Amino acid sequence: MKRIKNIINDIKNNIGIMSIKVEFCYFFVVLIIYFILGLLGHLIFSNSLLPSSEIIWFWSGLVTLIFSLYYIEPYFTAPTNVFANSFALFLVVLSLGPDKFGNIFWWYISLVALFLMVVFSLITKAIYNKNKSDDFIINIISNKIKLILELIGSGKVLYSLVFIYFLFLNIF
Repeated sequence: MKRIKNIINDIKNNIGIMSIKVEFCYFFVVLIIYFILGLLGHLIFSNSLLPSSEIIWFWSGLVTLIFSLYYIEPYFTAPTNVFANSFALFLVVLSLGPDKFGNIFWWYISLVALFLMVVFSLITKAIYNKNKSDDFIINIISNKIKLILELIGSGKVLYSLVFIYFLFLNIF
């Protein structure tokens, strides 16, 4: 992967395009490679080029995982990213309903967990006081919540869970 990034950087420097970021080109090349491999794998296993409605959540989980991994959050996760990730997944899980989600228990657990991530990411943004030091008790609480949210609410974690859950749901 590092070699692909160097090749893209060399091409960019040779043709004189300064406005295109190397990271975006790298993400785009990796996305195309994964897309082609995914289509080929789907074609081999299901004798169909396009995914069916039963497996579309597996593919959307894979695409959002790749997008989050290589483009949105390559280095760190901000509370706004946690909010966006968890809110988007909350809406998806809510729209699926317990029947398409596979299990009513895990549907409720997912809704509650995602809702709590949305609420706590909003709370951390609301209570943090920029005018006070980091030793201020409210800022300490906000930073502790933010650390937990960054750990469990990153796109890498959330979309990986979606990908793995629907993988197992479709296999078993």
